[in-house]
Amino acid sequence: HFMTRLALRLLVLTTALLLAGCKADRFDIAFATGDIAAARDGTTRDAPFEMVFEGIGELDDAKRADLAEFEQIMRSFMTIDAFIVEPTEESADLMIEGRLPISRDGTTRAPYFLQVSEAADFAGYTAVEMVNGADYGRMRDEMQAVDFMLTPDRYQPTRFKLAGNGEAVIAPGAYVDGEPEALYVGRVDSTLWLNFKGGVYDDTGALLLIRLAD
Repeated sequence: HFMTRLALRLLVLTTALLLAGCKADRFDIAFATGDIAAARDGTTRDAPFEMVFEGIGELDDAKRADLAEFEQIMRSFMTIDAFIVEPTEESADLMIEGRLPISRDGTTRAPYFLQVSEAADFAGYTAVEMVNGADYGRMRDEMQAVDFMLTPDRYQPTRFKLAGNGEAVIAPGAYVDGEPEALYVGRVDSTLWLNFKGGVYDDTGALLLIRLAD
């Protein structure tokens, strides 16, 4: 019975590992309050992003082949402008540049996108949340077949570079311009950096609320 329980626990652990993904060391997304307003009014916009994974392992022929396949898979599901592998002294870093949709359409299929919606509990505010479209699962499955240790996780530590014109902003549990805030209530007068990482953000997407001009 002990061996049976041990085998079951190992199976559960192995399954959990297979389903786990890789957290980026940096996932920066730049957009403006005007992009949010356009999306709220029905026009999808693109937000440029940069995703960096450091120390991805020895860059041998097998790893190069895996990364080439990863690039092909990612390009089939996302808008990718650059997929750059930089060798380091002992390993390699991966930098991915591209664009994510900003949309109010909850059926958007992109693996990662910024969904804009009315903030029901905050009258006059619009919610902007990082979510996963239906294509995330397909992309993850194809990538895990190559190397599950490199497959990007569903939820990533995310940093928003938000440009605005004095709009009111609410951000729960974020680092705001590098300073930790349990609940940030302020304004975006020029550019505001909002970093969502650790804690609850290991299991959910980045979220901010903004009061847009009518």
